[in-house]
Amino acid sequence: MSTTNKSGVGHWKEQRASALLLIPLGLWLVGSLAYLAGTRATYDGVHAWVGDTLNGVLLFVLCGALFRHLLLGLEVVVDDYVHTSRTNRNLHKFIRLLGRICAVVAVISIIVIMIDS
Repeated sequence: MSTTNKSGVGHWKEQRASALLLIPLGLWLVGSLAYLAGTRATYDGVHAWVGDTLNGVLLFVLCGALFRHLLLGLEVVVDDYVHTSRTNRNLHKFIRLLGRICAVVAVISIIVIMIDS
């Protein structure tokens, strides 16, 4: 069972909240990428787009919500299919570690681009 909340209600609510947050952010990202593709944006154009303060902040929020939602979903899969408590616990730790590493890399990448722009 997930160690975030033994009853599962908090986990369920957090997963639904992150999903709701991802809907407008996902639409914004798809629209932005379609616009950039339509204008045949160059590397410098995309770099400037990511470097824009509003886009950078929205990318931060998107990364946070996306990685949190991903981790919550993977924890549910582990809880449903891994019944050995030691393996379950170790997989939860591995998933959290890998998720945090990926999130940090994504955020650092956005920061570097924003500083460079």
